[in-house]
Amino acid sequence: MSLSRAPFFSSSAFSQNTELPIAKQPTPPHFPKHKAYDKNLIGTMNVEGYLFLFGVVMAAVLLFAMVFFIIMFSDLECDYINPIDLCNRLNTFVLPERFAHAFLWAMFLLKGSWIALLLNTPLLAWHGYQVMNNRHMYDATEIFRTLPQHKKECFLKLGFYLLCFFYYLYRMILALLNE
Repeated sequence: MSLSRAPFFSSSAFSQNTELPIAKQPTPPHFPKHKAYDKNLIGTMNVEGYLFLFGVVMAAVLLFAMVFFIIMFSDLECDYINPIDLCNRLNTFVLPERFAHAFLWAMFLLKGSWIALLLNTPLLAWHGYQVMNNRHMYDATEIFRTLPQHKKECFLKLGFYLLCFFYYLYRMILALLNE
């Protein structure tokens, strides 16, 4: 049985194929095309925006690394971990942390972001000094004697990476707005 033959569709209004007039909708006012309204904002970001986006991500990763180092040092103080395990865990992250920071510094150098470059130069020099003098790895036999210095260094790096995170975030937003 088709729907047109059903008793409740037998009305003459439904049997005829007439369309009811639809009220004409007012057209919205035309807004000029602006970058802030563009849906593909990330796709149109300039090189400086991408550089500082990368800087924000790297600063966040380095922040989490420093928090991990501080937690591990406090675990050593509370005797939750022995010095050999601590040094083995932390030494796997020491060189990648320094290479990540050096790579970020090199990217700022290549782009010509001089303020960010100068901001990162002192820590890069400190990392270079430690690597050149072979003092960058943690030694299990001396970790209790040097623990206060290592904690102080980690807290200073934590503050530095936090400052860099917000600076890079500011510069990324500024680069997006200046397109």
